[in-house]
Amino acid sequence: MLKTKNIVFVSIIVICLLALITNPSSKSDYVDWVSTQIKDEGGVLLGMISSPIVKSTTTKKNYLLFTLYKTGDDSDNSPNLVALGIFDNYFWIRGANELKE
Repeated sequence: MLKTKNIVFVSIIVICLLALITNPSSKSDYVDWVSTQIKDEGGVLLGMISSPIVKSTTTKKNYLLFTLYKTGDDSDNSPNLVALGIFDNYFWIRGANELKE
């Protein structure tokens, strides 16, 4: 029983350390990722135009193990894109597909 608890505890520590080390906290990497997403959906020109807009309207909150990125203005009329950065990857929490619906 004690051995199982130790394995679980060590596993949790290792996962947390990996998340801490691989936290993608660079705003420029996020902007590049979003621009690539936009380019894939809307074409090269739209991807190039979007980069400065995304950069100027993005805020980030670093929670050490992961980072949340919010793109868009803070008005109630404008929906925001929200992404989670963890383990050197980005995942949409609230993405463009949800905003269309």
